[in-house]
Amino acid sequence: MAITIDAAQLQARLEEFLARAARGERIVVRGEDGRSVSLGPAETAATAEVPATGVRRRHRSARTVAEVLAEDRGA
Repeated sequence: MAITIDAAQLQARLEEFLARAARGERIVVRGEDGRSVSLGPAETAATAEVPATGVRRRHRSARTVAEVLAEDRGA
Protein backbone atom coordinates (compact mmCIF):
# COMPACT_ATOMS: atom_id res chain seq x y z
CA MET A 1 0.00 0.00 0.00
CA ALA A 2 1.30 3.49 -0.82
CA ILE A 3 0.50 6.82 0.75
CA THR A 4 1.21 10.24 -0.75
CA ILE A 5 2.51 13.12 1.35
CA ASP A 6 4.04 16.51 0.60
CA ALA A 7 7.64 17.46 1.33
CA ALA A 8 6.65 19.56 4.37
CA GLN A 9 4.99 16.53 5.99
CA LEU A 10 8.12 14.48 5.35
CA GLN A 11 10.32 17.12 6.97
CA ALA A 12 8.05 17.42 10.00
CA ARG A 13 7.77 13.66 10.59
CA LEU A 14 10.90 12.23 8.94
CA GLU A 15 11.65 9.50 11.50
CA GLU A 16 8.06 8.22 11.38
CA PHE A 17 8.02 7.96 7.58
CA LEU A 18 11.47 6.36 7.44
CA ALA A 19 10.33 3.72 9.93
CA ARG A 20 7.17 3.05 7.94
CA ALA A 21 9.17 2.74 4.71
CA ALA A 22 11.62 0.37 6.41
CA ARG A 23 8.68 -1.84 7.43
CA GLY A 24 7.69 -2.13 3.76
CA GLU A 25 5.24 0.70 3.21
CA ARG A 26 5.73 2.75 0.05
CA ILE A 27 5.73 6.52 0.69
CA VAL A 28 5.34 8.88 -2.28
CA VAL A 29 6.61 12.41 -1.57
CA ARG A 30 5.52 15.29 -3.80
CA GLY A 31 7.67 18.39 -4.00
CA GLU A 32 6.45 21.93 -4.53
CA ASP A 33 7.60 21.72 -8.15
CA GLY A 34 5.24 18.79 -8.79
CA ARG A 35 7.94 16.13 -8.99
CA SER A 36 7.58 13.00 -6.88
CA VAL A 37 9.93 10.52 -5.26
CA SER A 38 9.19 7.22 -3.62
CA LEU A 39 10.51 5.89 -0.31
CA GLY A 40 10.48 2.24 0.52
CA PRO A 41 12.62 -0.57 1.88
CA ALA A 42 15.99 -1.22 0.25
CA GLU A 43 16.16 -4.32 -1.92
CA THR A 44 18.98 -5.77 0.19
CA ALA A 45 20.98 -4.75 3.24
CA ALA A 46 23.94 -3.98 0.96
CA THR A 47 21.81 -1.56 -1.07
CA ALA A 48 20.88 0.34 2.07
CA GLU A 49 24.54 0.93 2.90
CA VAL A 50 25.63 2.41 -0.44
CA PRO A 51 27.20 5.82 0.30
CA ALA A 52 26.03 8.92 -1.54
CA THR A 53 29.60 9.90 -2.44
CA GLY A 54 29.79 11.56 -5.83
CA VAL A 55 26.16 12.59 -5.93
CA ARG A 56 25.81 16.23 -6.89
CA ARG A 57 22.95 18.64 -6.46
CA ARG A 58 21.34 19.84 -9.63
CA HIS A 59 21.81 23.55 -10.48
CA ARG A 60 22.73 24.65 -6.97
CA SER A 61 26.23 23.58 -6.08
CA ALA A 62 29.21 21.77 -7.50
CA ARG A 63 29.90 20.21 -4.09
CA THR A 64 29.06 16.58 -3.40
CA VAL A 65 26.63 15.50 -0.71
CA ALA A 66 29.57 14.04 1.20
CA GLU A 67 31.35 17.41 1.14
CA VAL A 68 28.26 19.24 2.40
CA LEU A 69 27.71 16.68 5.19
CA ALA A 70 31.36 16.86 6.21
CA GLU A 71 31.13 20.64 6.44
CA ASP A 72 27.91 20.45 8.45
CA ARG A 73 29.51 17.96 10.85
CA GLY A 74 32.55 20.18 11.33
CA ALA A 75 34.99 17.83 9.60
